Amino acid sequence: MNKKLIYSIIGIGTFLLLVFGIYCATTLQDKKIKQLQRQVVYLKQEIVPIRFKILDRRNDSVFFSVKFYDMDRHVVYYYDENGERQEFVRIKLPGKEVAFDFIVVPVGGKFLAFPYKVLSDAIAPKDGIVLFPYYNRDNFPQIYFSGENSPAFNAGVKALFDKIQKGDVQDIKGIFGSLVQDVQGVRQFDIGKIYKIVVHPAKGGIEIIQE
Repeated sequence: MNKKLIYSIIGIGTFLLLVFGIYCATTLQDKKIKQLQRQVVYLKQEIVPIRFKILDRRNDSVFFSVKFYDMDRHVVYYYDENGERQEFVRIKLPGKEVAFDFIVVPVGGKFLAFPYKVLSDAIAPKDGIVLFPYYNRDNFPQIYFSGENSPAFNAGVKALFDKIQKGDVQDIKGIFGSLVQDVQGVRQFDIGKIYKIVVHPAKGGIEIIQE
């Protein structure tokens, strides 16, 4: 048997193993997401994944801070580029007002909402700041962490979040975006006041409430 034929066989074998591995990983991931449909019944009626505060408006820019919370109401920490633990994100954007873009997924009669981007009235959605890194811990969305979670719930949320981060959402039925940008009856967020974003899993609604 000549070397070219041997290399060809090895190459084909490696390719088939790679395809099989991807198939198995995808199948397992889809199975975990399907199991999640039976676990979402235990979600709380309200989830508050974000609180934010407008710090200042000057030079045609808005300065604000954002905190993330898990379902047990604990602050979700993240690590900055220097490896230091931070409990809130300081952001500056051109414009005067901020808005939060969520990715919402219907699962088992409930809705899971993942903060996707923060943007302002002066920039296009594509230029918004992606929020995933601030609540991603080992590929798990910490905003859905709770000490009461079942292993199946955690595995399913992690698998779903992984697909969303990769943009592999073409097979996720009913997925949609939701832009949250104001409080009812309020034209502008007040400097120094704290606002919370409330997610209602039963209906998929998301609102901003002043605390």
